[in-house]
Amino acid sequence: MPLTALQRWSAFWFTEEDPRRFAIMRIGWALASLGAMLRIGPHLELLYTEQGILPARLARQGWAHTHLLANDWWILTELWQAQAAWGCCLGLLLLTLVGLGGRVPLVLSWLLLLSFEARNPLWPNGGNYVLRVFGFYLLLMPVTSAWSLDALWRSPKPAARWAVQLFRINLCLLYLATGLDKAWFGEWWDGSAVALTMVPGAYARFPWMEQLLSHPLTPWLSAPMSWSVLAWELTFWLVFFGRFRRWVLLFGLILHSSISVLLDVPPFSSAILSCYLAFVALPRRG
Repeated sequence: MPLTALQRWSAFWFTEEDPRRFAIMRIGWALASLGAMLRIGPHLELLYTEQGILPARLARQGWAHTHLLANDWWILTELWQAQAAWGCCLGLLLLTLVGLGGRVPLVLSWLLLLSFEARNPLWPNGGNYVLRVFGFYLLLMPVTSAWSLDALWRSPKPAARWAVQLFRINLCLLYLATGLDKAWFGEWWDGSAVALTMVPGAYARFPWMEQLLSHPLTPWLSAPMSWSVLAWELTFWLVFFGRFRRWVLLFGLILHSSISVLLDVPPFSSAILSCYLAFVALPRRG
């Protein structure tokens, strides 16, 4: 008998999820977050001290425009404070990576990431936003139920997949919003958007990329690439349909890997690709 609408709705949200799904998402988020934190390690004095680009007085003025974690008792002013907080965050992320301590290291590392963001709103970028949202949804999942040190002495408990589905929907909405935002700009319709990333002072990582702007083939290559990216972002939601999933994810893998190599926009690519672990097929159990 065909499933009723109510049965389909219930199956979509409350079907039992493979514990390995929660585990692989935890590992992906922890690795991407570690990469983001390691990147700011050499710049702690510049970003989070009184001698840096945003002293505490100016940081407090901007708190109203960040989020509620900003407060008077959590403010970094000295290098040793920034180093201590940074080291604690790395340690907690490592515990999250190996799955030791349940959700506690995840919660604390996520709060520290947000606190660093509140201390210096000049630091965050698209990658930090993705990690913040990704981490929030992980808080709702039994992330150490498999592939973790905790799982060595605890039996995994069945868990519904509603949190995973919420995160998947959020990712689709993120791409849809990004695509709709791009659609307002003529560069994406006339096909010049991809070529403009090679303009000096924009995002190009290598000097030779600027020379491609004058190449006669550049407009012919930029146009289909620009249109493809726009169409893909507007239709990323097709990832929910099995026949399209692998192609949607493959396009995203190629796109974000290319961005990571050619453009200077870290850590966005690693953060967004870690989100794809919510969709990838898991190997069959032996």
